[in-house]
Amino acid sequence: MSSCDQVPDELWLQILQDLPKTALRNVSGTSRTLSRISRPLLFAEFTFCPYAVTRLPKTDHTVRAPDVINPIPLNEIEREAELDRLNFWSSPEIAPWVRSCTVRPLRSALEADKVEESGGNGSALALLDIFFQRLPRFTGLCHLHAFIVHFTPLGLANMRQLPSLSSLDVIMCTLAREAGEAEWASLDLPFITRFQFRYGYTYLASRVQLHSSLLDPWMSIIRLDQIVELNLGFGGGLFSNIARTLPAVLPSVKILTLHAIRSDEGLFTTGVSNIRNILPRCPRVEVLKMEGSWARFPILSGAIPDSALPVLREYIGPAAMLPTLLSRSTLLSITLQSRFDVFDLSRALEAIHLVSGVVSLTLSCDAFGTEDLQALFRIFPLLKDLHLKFVLLQHVSGSVDSYSQSIQNLANIPGFPPSCESFSIRWKRSKFATEDISVSDPTLLSTIRGFIISNRSLKSVCFGSHGFLLRWRMPPGGREKECEYA
Repeated sequence: MSSCDQVPDELWLQILQDLPKTALRNVSGTSRTLSRISRPLLFAEFTFCPYAVTRLPKTDHTVRAPDVINPIPLNEIEREAELDRLNFWSSPEIAPWVRSCTVRPLRSALEADKVEESGGNGSALALLDIFFQRLPRFTGLCHLHAFIVHFTPLGLANMRQLPSLSSLDVIMCTLAREAGEAEWASLDLPFITRFQFRYGYTYLASRVQLHSSLLDPWMSIIRLDQIVELNLGFGGGLFSNIARTLPAVLPSVKILTLHAIRSDEGLFTTGVSNIRNILPRCPRVEVLKMEGSWARFPILSGAIPDSALPVLREYIGPAAMLPTLLSRSTLLSITLQSRFDVFDLSRALEAIHLVSGVVSLTLSCDAFGTEDLQALFRIFPLLKDLHLKFVLLQHVSGSVDSYSQSIQNLANIPGFPPSCESFSIRWKRSKFATEDISVSDPTLLSTIRGFIISNRSLKSVCFGSHGFLLRWRMPPGGREKECEYA
């Protein structure tokens, strides 16, 4: 028995899963045992590029007009290479190990008006048709990510034969026009519990109504009563149009993500008010995420009915939604990602005379004032985790503090939540506070020590920026006041 065989497979998996792919391939070649154990990790993810497009967005989160164009056939070398890769990954020895598959185009240097000369769309989709034909071989496939893909009835019919497929991303995709609504409805996907659908704002405003109906066929394909995680992303004002397409109730959705996609023309952004008709349709949502390029709107009150989102537990998104969400007694965690005016937010929250039960708060903005922090402490008195990221600590007079002075002022702010266990502040780079901070400054260390002692519930404190990092953690079994510096 070799030394490898003496170690349980579960332990080897724990060790190997953290290795990069190159190292994993090298390890798999050292013994038959390690080759067998590492195979599920080596072949878990497969990316296939069946054709090309002339204009390819850098990421799934940006749209460049025109956002979806006709596919272009690969050149002979690229086509042979992709076909060889498909033959390998769809082989009986490899296909069952694939857990996640991404289908996306390459970027072609061929001019758009030369597509017909190169063979037209039919030859461009030839490799995609072969992929759809072999799709049932991927019996262990759990996640399919489709980016600018032309779905056919054959593709959806074969997706139904994948019993493990529970997660589907459909980003800037199209459906075959030759199939009617009745045919799409018959090709429902029974196992999908996580669904992501994104489509950008087209460069032609006159086509908005056309694109607002793109979700309709998918609503008949996906069994919406069993979707647990739903991710919708659109550009411009399409969210208000899409709301008319959604069913009256999405009963099983627990994680809802709404992504505002920014397009090239006019840099259109989406207003928070455009989604007010979507949220009441998801009564069981526990986590609400609003990502992307949401416009900077004034702080909203009453943006959605009080009866909406009755079991909301976590919110991640722009500050404009916060006043209307704080009335939810179940809300425990808030992360505000987009830029906002802390003064406007704190005044709007104090105006509703509400003391929140939120225990975790993460904020990121340009400038904070000590008065703003005191207002937040009054509104969120039960905080256990407080994490702040900003450029300046600014006074009412407009003056700003250096890093050292900011730490001293923050440590002396009255009203710090007595229940807080984890507190961190990270400064972004600022031209107003460029001095080097000395973590050995006895005055500074004494200030932090006093701050920790005066707030007995603290277990973790961190002050950091591009030039320094000062961190304190409660050691097990004691409260020795020691800091780590970097």
